[in-house]
Amino acid sequence: MTIQQAAATAAQTDRPASRYDRATILLHWLTAALVILLFALAEIWASCRAARRCGRARSHCTSPAACC
Repeated sequence: MTIQQAAATAAQTDRPASRYDRATILLHWLTAALVILLFALAEIWASCRAARRCGRARSHCTSPAACC
């Protein structure tokens, strides 16, 4: 196949071939959304002046001694 034939074949296609399938693209955007969500949650957690008074810090502790 010559370069001209390859160019003509490529020009005949209506839509360029996608590099990734839909599942891969969906997984990418779900991962990006999760990263943004986790970043926002970390900022909210850090903005709490006294995590012990907010009540959120104790919610994840397995024992009271671990939260001191």
